[in-house]
Amino acid sequence: MGVPISGSFTIFEETDSNGNFISNTSIQGAINEANPGSVNNDTKFSELISASTLYSFNPAFSGTLSSLSDVTKASQYRGYPYLSQVTLCYHQTSSTSACGCGTSGTYYIDTTTLQAAGNFIVGTTVISTSTSGSPLAPAGFYSAGNAFIYWNGTSQGTDIHGNNVNPADCSNSGVTVPAPSTWFGSGNLIGHYGMTDFATLTWKVNLQINGYMQKNVTIGGTSQCLNGCAFNSQSRPNNSTIDGSGVITVTRMADSSSNNNNQVNDDGDVQLVITEGTSNNPRPGISSTGSPNRYDLTNGTYRRANYTFSAGDTFSESFSFTNMFIADGDTFQLDITEG
Repeated sequence: MGVPISGSFTIFEETDSNGNFISNTSIQGAINEANPGSVNNDTKFSELISASTLYSFNPAFSGTLSSLSDVTKASQYRGYPYLSQVTLCYHQTSSTSACGCGTSGTYYIDTTTLQAAGNFIVGTTVISTSTSGSPLAPAGFYSAGNAFIYWNGTSQGTDIHGNNVNPADCSNSGVTVPAPSTWFGSGNLIGHYGMTDFATLTWKVNLQINGYMQKNVTIGGTSQCLNGCAFNSQSRPNNSTIDGSGVITVTRMADSSSNNNNQVNDDGDVQLVITEGTSNNPRPGISSTGSPNRYDLTNGTYRRANYTFSAGDTFSESFSFTNMFIADGDTFQLDITEG
């Protein structure tokens, strides 16, 4: 439980008839929770300070501490233990592997949000790799042996959709997410360019997908685009919440042909197609933002949209989408056809 951050608390812990600490909400009890048995017989405040762990103090209440000699009053213990060293099992993509503990390591977690039963993470906690609370641990599944949770690499304990959740029982494991190399697609940005200066044309695709690093991909600049050239939209998490929404902006760039401008040379269109994965809740779809032409209305959401253009036009348009989760198997393909 730890020392409360507000309200009253005691320095020494009450015990039951067997001598066991009752609540662990006193300073003595909080120290015992982080390091069981270390303060059972302590009767002096100075003894409790000596048994404390420096990184377990919450800096919001303790102030900056260089050593335990900087601890001089009981109020500095509010929020103790703040970070606690734990051994967790980790796997990047599989809860089953995390529960099986193929790889384990030392991590530090905010124990003010520990679940009493099972000593595991709940709600909004952090998983870090050092006593300072930074750097944060990489995204993936973490297990304490009897429960697992998906950590998205931010300041939250989340599920694969980014929602705050309690840990799931390892007996119900079997959740997976794709490896980072496949997050948001491989070979799914495609250019089809016609006969007019096809080898010199380039289009820029800007991907701003919530929870992932912003990415710019240049489509073209190669003779292969005459028959279709494929580029990757792969991106990695950026320590913000993955909520399934994002914006893809497509812009015609200046080519290096004789006209040397960013006007399209031939008629064509830009089309986005979303394919729903095995999980159909929530359902992915393309929104009306930007006024694209939308098609394939399925179960209340549009799965295909496009913008058309004519020779001589300049082009920069955006598609907005919601509820597209790679973890659910949702995918997309963007096709640029000029000529």
